[in-house]
Amino acid sequence: MSDNLPTTVYAGKMDSDKIDSMSNRSLIAILFAGVAVLSVVFYLVGPEKISGLVANRPDNPSTTQDPPAANSNNVAIASTAEIDAWIKSDMQHSAQPIAIINVWATWCEPCRKEMPEIAKFQKAYPGVPVFLASADNESDLVSVEQFLREAGVDFPSRLIKAPQDQFIETWQARSSTDPERRWSMSLPVTFFLNKEGNVEKFLATETNSTELAAIASNLGANMAKQSPANPAKPNKPDDL
Repeated sequence: MSDNLPTTVYAGKMDSDKIDSMSNRSLIAILFAGVAVLSVVFYLVGPEKISGLVANRPDNPSTTQDPPAANSNNVAIASTAEIDAWIKSDMQHSAQPIAIINVWATWCEPCRKEMPEIAKFQKAYPGVPVFLASADNESDLVSVEQFLREAGVDFPSRLIKAPQDQFIETWQARSSTDPERRWSMSLPVTFFLNKEGNVEKFLATETNSTELAAIASNLGANMAKQSPANPAKPNKPDDL
């Protein structure tokens, strides 16, 4: 049998060269269409916005993003000793003869009601140091910060580090030399401290900005409304 048999070409069947040629033309057409679409998008969006999107990609190693601005009401978890050091340091730089520390918690309804009033007082009299100590669980830190933002608190505060018994017992003992008149550990409680850090007075009830201002004034604070950049000057001996 001969090996030189005629090749049969069936109608409608293309050889491989023609198929490759058509495939190449299709790919070129798709590429041109893609370029056209990108050109339209670039024209509509604008080169500045596209450049910004590329530059701010999270996986772009050449981009160094600025860290988010820290909220002024960020809450730090602190021990009793750390809270004492915080209060002492701030009072040393204060011209006022008193300071206020409020112990509260998000689960305490009277605490939640009075917090906007405390924020209002601090904004009206920024020269009077105000310290907040939360008795919430450490796992509730985010909720504490969120509540303070909603209440208008824009100054730093602390969350008492567990176990909180030491803080509670320490401030109960400080509240009065008379055991019968000491803080009962109920919340909220607001302590008024003198320059030495001793408790002059405390409120174991819900308070407001007017009451805080009245007590602070009676304890010798200069209640002239001052801006933070211009704190009140210390009282002269003749004024006391």
